[in-house]
Order: sequence, then structure tokens, then C-alpha cells
Amino acid sequence: MTFLKMAKIEFDYQDGFTHKMKGNPKMYVPYVRGGGFFNGEYKGDSQLIIEGIMQNSEYDIDKWMSKQERALANAFRSMIEEEVYWPAAWVRFMTPEFERVTLPTYFLKSKKLPAALGYLIGYLSRSAQKKRQHQQGTGRLTVPEMKIKMHRALGSLSVFLGNNNYLMGSKVCSCDASIYGFLSLACQGDWRHEVTDVLLEYPNLTAYVERMRKEFWPEFQYIFF
Repeated sequence: MTFLKMAKIEFDYQDGFTHKMKGNPKMYVPYVRGGGFFNGEYKGDSQLIIEGIMQNSEYDIDKWMSKQERALANAFRSMIEEEVYWPAAWVRFMTPEFERVTLPTYFLKSKKLPAALGYLIGYLSRSAQKKRQHQQGTGRLTVPEMKIKMHRALGSLSVFLGNNNYLMGSKVCSCDASIYGFLSLACQGDWRHEVTDVLLEYPNLTAYVERMRKEFWPEFQYIFF
């Protein structure tokens, strides 16, 4: 959704209890339909959605970048997804933080379903996440090993970002949307764990997350650890 805001595309967000995965071609979120894109058909996977929309030059927010710059930005995006997103998701679903924060935040606050059904959906989601974590590999790691990977990725990103406002300098690019999403998963909200706390050791990255939030999501007030 951050990319849609960057590209100034209006959208109507629906939560999972509303869309119920209807028409979802990948059976995971996000997915989209309409807006004059993809011939009105459903499209899944955030990166495929972004790349598909940017085929229309009107919404290609990366057109100012060279091929080399695009390649470099995409490499950082892929690295942060692999070594930050997955450990952050592991914290939210596979640690005691699931029952303390994730379950009540995501599954028990909705007025659209009974609490018992919320518990059921929550634990089914946790089971599915456990399977994905094992298949992807992060679920096989120890906590110290996750922290090593987090430091490696975040340290590299921190050095590259430096004092820049955005990943590639003074102008935003599509990979900023993805990287912001991955980093915010680790440092915004009430989740506490030594794996995601690694991000807090890089002040320029937490400042980047907060800067992106204020620019594109000023309506939300997140709480840092």
C-alpha cells in the first residue's frame, strides 16, 4: 500500500475479515484488483503488483534511475526481505509474543467475528506460518543465528543509507516501499524480542522508518520499542 501512496494511486483497503481471500490467486496477502490495472483481474504478490503497475510509465516512480541503480536497489530489497522480514515474522508468530501481542492485535479485535473464531483463525495462521518458516529456512535457525543474519543485512543497509532520506538518495524509489514495510515489521508496535531489537542498534534505520511513516502514513502513530 505504501507504493500506491508513493505513486499517488487511490485505493480502497479491505482487511482479511472483509475480503476473506476471495479471488486471491496466490492465497496470501497483499493482492489487488481494479483501478485500470491487470485487465481488471486479481493480482497477487506485492513485488509482482508493483512491477506490473510500473509498466505504465505514468506510475513508474523509478524511471529517474539508471539500470545499475535499479539493480542495486532491488538487491537491497531482496536482502532485507530474506534476512529481516522472515525473522520479524518468526517473532510475531513463533514466540510468546504471538499470544501476548499478535493474537489480540490481529485476530481478537475484530467485531466481525466471535472471539472463539478469532482464536481458531489465529492458531491456524500460526500453524501455516510455522510451515512457511521451516520451508524458507529461518524457522530452522537458532536465535543467535537469526541475529547474525539481521546484523549482516541491517549493517550493510545502514552503511549504504548513511544520511540519505531514501535508499537511493534524495528521491524515493519503489524499493523504499518494500524496505520500509520489512523494517517497520521489526521495529514498530508492541512486539519485544532480542531478534527484532537488533534493528534498534542502527539509529539511521529507525529514523528512516519514522521518516517514511510521517511522509506516507501520518494517520498512524506507531510506538517504537
